[in-house]
Amino acid sequence: METKESKICNTAISILQKLMDDTKCKNELELKNKYKNELNLILNTPIIVNMPIVLYRSRLASKVHEDITLPSTFSYFPLTKSSNGVPQRGRMNLSGQSFFYASSSPDTNYKEIKKDIKEGDEVYLSQWGITANSGLSIYSVILPDNISTSADKNTCICITNPNIANGPLGDYLRCLSDIILKNEDDANKEYLASSIISNEILVETKGKSYKEKDGVETQFHYDAIAYPSTRIGNGEAQYYNLVITPQFIDNYASLNYVVKGAIKKDLQSIDVKNVGFNHNGTIEWYEPFINVDDVIFNPIGFIDKYGKFLSIENGIVRDLNGKLISKNELQNFLNKEETNIIKEFTERGFIIPKFSYGGIIDKESLIKEDTLDFFREVNEWKLERDRIIHDITFLKIEMMYKISLKKENINSLYCHEE
Repeated sequence: METKESKICNTAISILQKLMDDTKCKNELELKNKYKNELNLILNTPIIVNMPIVLYRSRLASKVHEDITLPSTFSYFPLTKSSNGVPQRGRMNLSGQSFFYASSSPDTNYKEIKKDIKEGDEVYLSQWGITANSGLSIYSVILPDNISTSADKNTCICITNPNIANGPLGDYLRCLSDIILKNEDDANKEYLASSIISNEILVETKGKSYKEKDGVETQFHYDAIAYPSTRIGNGEAQYYNLVITPQFIDNYASLNYVVKGAIKKDLQSIDVKNVGFNHNGTIEWYEPFINVDDVIFNPIGFIDKYGKFLSIENGIVRDLNGKLISKNELQNFLNKEETNIIKEFTERGFIIPKFSYGGIIDKESLIKEDTLDFFREVNEWKLERDRIIHDITFLKIEMMYKISLKKENINSLYCHEE
């Protein structure tokens, strides 16, 4: 005998399957009108988040023509400019519907914004903060394979409760997830079903209510949908995306910083060239640089012909002609070679200032000192220590430098089309 739960879930699955069938022959407007009050989604209790949250958004630099000193440039598409077809339909938005897409990690962004993205493409990556006690109300989508008693709770977001995973509700949730996360080959049909479903969750549920166990009706709504990346990961929390309503972003989110850089070979990270900080609603742009006048070279040791490191202390060094070389003379040698070394390292990209954008806190956090060890070949030097003669092939040197920031001309940051 079919249980009440089975009947409800099977009916809901039947409607979802009908929606998928209809995407083959109906357009977005027809689907929206047909399923406005017919979708009959089984919605779970919202996940309410009150702790501060950090999110990341990215945009292709070639697509950015707006004022890059304004935080809104890196936020959702302006509601005042939204119309039929703009922005285009996405996984979680209908045509002309604007939402704030973001990721829990910067590593998930680049494959999400463009399918054929490649190494060297320039992007803007912005970090946003959601304030504490925002009451962010989330509907969570879970990978079908992670709705299982065998899913690993330590590595992914999942449902392992056997009463759900092995029951009719588990069947429904897997069906719903399959549709939302489906990648469609036909661009004209892409995201038709998932955008209809997300519109139901984020827009049509406002003002609805559900009955508590004690019979009391409680109103609910969703500010966001959390869903796993379809490009990277297996449902791990660090590879989750969120789509959030503009109203919530306006009330509880603010831009922290933006970096501009080129995508690396892994298509998940970038080489940062510029960074902009939100200062009272205006983004001030900076370029990290190294002042070569502040670079200091220190000889710290030798490498013998066997590849063994030998400290510079407590030994006598002689050159090819047997001339004694003191530590001061080594320092003078490096001082004379300083210009050539810096030129060589600059050309080879060794002293390009680099930093981890995930570790940025503020402008001051990027101003730091660092070191780089390198080797300089020497010709038949010998080190005498404890009556043992060592044939020296390389001098090991420590370079100390400081990364600073200088104001950037924003005109140079725009991508100018040929």
